[in-house]
Amino acid sequence: MLEEAIRWLTLVSGVAGVVLIVRAWLTRARGERRICPGYAPSVWGRVDPRRALLRYRCGYDLTGVPQGAESVRCPECGRARHPRRLLRCGRRVRIGVIGAVLVGLFWTGIAVPWGQRGRWVAGLPTLVLVTMDGPQRDRVRRAVRVELNERVTAGSVHGMVASLLASRLAEGLRDDEHRRNADRAQVLLDSLWPASRPALEAMLTCGDAQGRVLASSILRERCVGDPSPALLEACIADIGSRPAELDTYLRWGTCGGAAEFLLWHEPEAAELLERAMRDADPHRRLIAAAIVAWAGDERMLGTAAPILISHLADNRIEGDAKLAAPALYRLGPGVAPLLREHADSEDAQLRRAVRWILARLERPDAPANRLGLEPPLISRTRWDPLDEVSLRAAMRWLWF
Repeated sequence: MLEEAIRWLTLVSGVAGVVLIVRAWLTRARGERRICPGYAPSVWGRVDPRRALLRYRCGYDLTGVPQGAESVRCPECGRARHPRRLLRCGRRVRIGVIGAVLVGLFWTGIAVPWGQRGRWVAGLPTLVLVTMDGPQRDRVRRAVRVELNERVTAGSVHGMVASLLASRLAEGLRDDEHRRNADRAQVLLDSLWPASRPALEAMLTCGDAQGRVLASSILRERCVGDPSPALLEACIADIGSRPAELDTYLRWGTCGGAAEFLLWHEPEAAELLERAMRDADPHRRLIAAAIVAWAGDERMLGTAAPILISHLADNRIEGDAKLAAPALYRLGPGVAPLLREHADSEDAQLRRAVRWILARLERPDAPANRLGLEPPLISRTRWDPLDEVSLRAAMRWLWF
């Protein structure tokens, strides 16, 4: 706070100094010399510090006073002056000198941090830097960005300035032509929390797929236990198939993170998940059903179980059975009647997976190698495909 106050004092001093200098020039004294300066022609009178700020101490109008060849005596103060030493009529205060001092203070306040950090913008207030910040790549913008990055990382940006900076950074999350813009915005928005939350919440409904994905990823890390309706809606959008305008690299981790967040807040998102299980997107239907199953929500068992059972069959979707099998197992004994309907299915993978899940549900304490059944060939890394430790781990091979 002290550094920011000094920066503002420096800037105000510079502006005020320039204004005073311009005003002093425009309103400089004009006309005949007819004002008595009033200072005594002594040593003290010549070094009197008040002379730096005051043009005169007497100020008597000497127009019409008899003048000799060598001097004019002031009838007010009694001091005699040569006619050339009289002052023109004008201001008493030397505002030009005051302005020059203020400009000198401004350059001192700029030069000290400039020398310490090597950037001339180091002495400017944060609000000024925020208004100067932009995606352009010129030298001024680069210096401004480096300085803002350091101040945000150091935790010295607060209040209204932090909110304004967060609003500008959030716009950088959008898909645009500026490289590395979104990476910088992510780091700084996370550092500006909680001042950045309103700006991030606004990006959830901005209509830009990249902006929504990046904003929701930051909010999911920060809003555990306190989700907003807009964030839950964004998570439902993130568990769907990848939008055509979204780059592939942004897909990695997004779907798993959104599903895990919805699992943690399944009671709040129950209505959204139920709607997602009826969505036209098969990816969204499968993930929503898996979330409901991992949460053990028996109220939606009749909707979730058929979706998961259909993905146990052999198909061209990679990894869907690895997710569906452990999800069905976590629905508990209530799913057994629905599974038995497919115990004699013609699809070998579906049949073996259903029988394996039923056996595990009927004998939960028995070791998997003593069930008397061959495990389904669903996973290449696990002998028992039901032993997944988390929903996100079960989704790692899923690819539509």
